[in-house]
Amino acid sequence: KRYPETALPVMMVRPGQALHYAGVDLTGIGALTLRVRQQAAGTVEARLGGREGRLLGQVSLDPANSVPAPALEQYRVITESQSHDDAIDIRDAQLEAYTGWSEVRLPLEPIDGAQELVLVFTGDAEGVMVQFDWLEFIAR
Repeated sequence: KRYPETALPVMMVRPGQALHYAGVDLTGIGALTLRVRQQAAGTVEARLGGREGRLLGQVSLDPANSVPAPALEQYRVITESQSHDDAIDIRDAQLEAYTGWSEVRLPLEPIDGAQELVLVFTGDAEGVMVQFDWLEFIAR
């Protein structure tokens, strides 16, 4: 299943943070595809049952694979100088044209049944490590 895209990232993730997905049936799943903007080097770990749970797979992130996100001030200027609808249209067009997203494949060790899947983000960055947009479960 792929979680739908949004105009803005779902989450700005810092090292040490985790995303929990409860009750995910991992039967027949061999990998995850993550759509991210990589802002700092680090690792995404897929774990079973919690942050310290069994490691199912991991992938390294390299900020060279994505470009930095645009400054929020850029959008504030637009929204202050245009009507609301025009500002939204302009912002959406800018975000659509912005190509800083990359898709990262995270291979998973085979496991069956409904599980709690936890994505743990590790790295040395002091700020945002990655902007996370969506994930997709890939069959084995």
